[in-house]
Formats: sequence, structure tokens, C-alpha cells
Amino acid sequence: MDSHIQRNILFIEDNRDQTVGGSYFSLFYLVRGLNREKFLPFVFFHWANDLVQQFEKLGCRVIIRTDFSVGALKNKYGSILSHFGQHRSVRRLSQRIFSAVAWLSIACFKYPSILRDNKISLVHINNSFKVDLSWMLVPKILRVKCVCHQRGFVETSLKIGSFRRWVINHWIDKVVCISEAVRKDCQKHGVFNCVVIHNGLDADNFAGKVLGTDIRRQFRLSEATYPILGIVGNIKHWKGQHVVIDAVARLRGNFPAIRLLIVGAPPDKEKSYQYFLELRRRVENLQLQENVIFTGYRSDIPDIIDNLDILVHSSVTPEPFGRVILEGMALKKPVIATAHGGPLEIINSGESGILVPPNDIQAMADAIKFLAEDKYAAHRIGESGHNFLVEFFNSKINVDKTENVYLSLF
Repeated sequence: MDSHIQRNILFIEDNRDQTVGGSYFSLFYLVRGLNREKFLPFVFFHWANDLVQQFEKLGCRVIIRTDFSVGALKNKYGSILSHFGQHRSVRRLSQRIFSAVAWLSIACFKYPSILRDNKISLVHINNSFKVDLSWMLVPKILRVKCVCHQRGFVETSLKIGSFRRWVINHWIDKVVCISEAVRKDCQKHGVFNCVVIHNGLDADNFAGKVLGTDIRRQFRLSEATYPILGIVGNIKHWKGQHVVIDAVARLRGNFPAIRLLIVGAPPDKEKSYQYFLELRRRVENLQLQENVIFTGYRSDIPDIIDNLDILVHSSVTPEPFGRVILEGMALKKPVIATAHGGPLEIINSGESGILVPPNDIQAMADAIKFLAEDKYAAHRIGESGHNFLVEFFNSKINVDKTENVYLSLF
């Protein structure tokens, strides 16, 4: 291995639902921290998103190709299929043949050209091994190293069969798991070439993004409004927004001016959107219209969190990591999270945050009440959480460990 060679790395952000989530920001912080004497980053997106210009400001070449998918090719050339008859079995067969040909055209021509044209030495898949298998096959054929982040649990991302399991273990050089919980889940499903690198966050940089937006005025929060709670993230059932709403209903008698900001939006128009509508109905049925505020998608998350008294993370199924917990710690906010998955590795309950059983409304309400009534304890936990972040979860640790994985492959 020659440590003086600058190697070109292609990062693949495979998200296609047009929502900017935690994986985007984790990738951004990694790219920002890379040693440019050793690594030159390129980033591939399937759609133009809000972070593209930020990546470009880092001196990173961004590649956006909306047509690099079987679905995109079907939309473009799907009319051809109408010539193959009206019989259902014939149409189904023609669609399968078209999908296979489309996949081969992408795998054999489009993806390889990106790697060759940019002299890529390593492909880093940013999301999960549920990604299009082309991104695992092409590096193998071209003798390019391949690293894959696993940012979720196998059950919630993809049921892996024996073939994909073989591909992951033989075509991917290293799987980077964002928590010990994710690594154990991978091993349970037969994926063993794993290393744990927790997500990181630069506390000073995140705090520096607080622009002083008048959040209180926007949401009509007076000086008497207390406590102000916030739950930040995409609106999905497993995120547990309903648990916090029910907890607020139980606390309204103790804190008539309590407010809950539900920050985020449903990522799709089907299941998650139905859950969003259920949350709205829940608020109406509990007569919490004055207490619960749906902010929608917000790009000023640092300002939102900075105006909170308590940050809540309420997933009802295990969270792979929980980046927003680090964001709360960066701004010295006391954090309440559910005691499973990644939060168990981030929070030392009672010191750097408070852990409560998942889907336990009363435990959530009790934790909120404790922090709201004991401001000294809330301040102490916020300070301790910040120190814990700086010592164990700062972004430099994440970048250094990731660079070491890269260097170990050459």
C-alpha cells in the first residue's frame, strides 16, 4: 500500500424517494472530513437535492443521473411493450425481458463508464446492501474496491436471500455498520464482513448553523410557553410520533402551555401519509390543536432544536442509530429516547440522556415531567450529553475510522 497515492472514491447515494434523510448528512460530514491528500471524492445521486450545492462547495464532483434505473428506462421506452400483445402472460414475460435487458444495459455500459471516466479506485455505497446489485457487480468486474454502509436493519430494508447474501459476502470488501445493533443484525442474517463505525457529528459546526431564526414567533410561542418538546424526523409509524402526542395529552393538566413540535413530513403518499393523517385526527380527538404543531419539512433544524426545552426520540421499533440524538446533544438539549437499538449505544441513561421503554406512553410522560420540573437536572443532562458527544461521537473519529477501512483494502 502506498499511502501517498490519492485515490478517487465514488460515493453512491441510492435513495430515490426524493427525501433528504440522515444518510445524506452522514455522507456530507464524511466527505467534508476526508483527507484530500489521500482521497478525492465523487458523489452519485439519482435526483437533484438540496445538498448538491453543499457537496460542490466542498470541491466534490457531483454526478446526477435520473435515468440510471430500470424504472426510468421503462418510463422512457415502455411504450414498446404495447406491441407484444394483450395477453397477460405475454405482457408479463415481455416486461421481465425488458427489465433484464435494461438492467444489463445499466450494469454493462452506464455504471462502468462512470468508474472508468473518473478513474475510480473505490466505490462506497452509502445506504445499504439493498442497493441495485449493479453497484456491487461492476466494481468486482473492474477490480475496484467496494465498501457498503449498512444504515438499517435487514428486516426493515430487505429480506436477503441466499444469492444476495453470497454477493454481499464475496463482492463487497467491507460492510460498515452504524451501530453494534446493526452489526449483530447483519450477522444474524449471515453477513459477516462487517465493522462498526458509529455516525459522528461536529458539535461546534452544528451549533454554528444556528442562524437565530425566530422560531418562537413563527409558531406563536410566548415566554410563558413551557415546556417546548420536539420530535424531529420523517413521519413514519415506527418513529413513534403518536406516543409523544399521547404523552402530551397526559401532561397537559400539569403544563397547560406545553407545546410539541412534530418536525418533518411523510416521505411518501401511501402508508406514511396515512399515518400522518391519523396523527392529525389523533390531535383533534384529544383536543390538542393548541399544544401540537406540525411544522412540515424544515431545513433549519439547528434553529428548531435550539428553541426546544427537550428533544424526544420515540421510535417504537429499534432505531439503527439516531443521528438526531447527537444533534440535540450538540446544542446541549436534554434528550429522551427509547431503550432499544442505536440509542442504547449513544445514551447513558440518567447522565447523557434518559432512556424509556419503547411504546410506553406513561414512561415517556414521566420522563418529560421530570425534566420539565427539574431544570437543574435538565441542564446537567444537556451538558453531560454534549461532553459525551465530543468525546465519543465527534465526526473526526468517524472519518478517521472510515479512512482506515479504505486504506486497509489497498
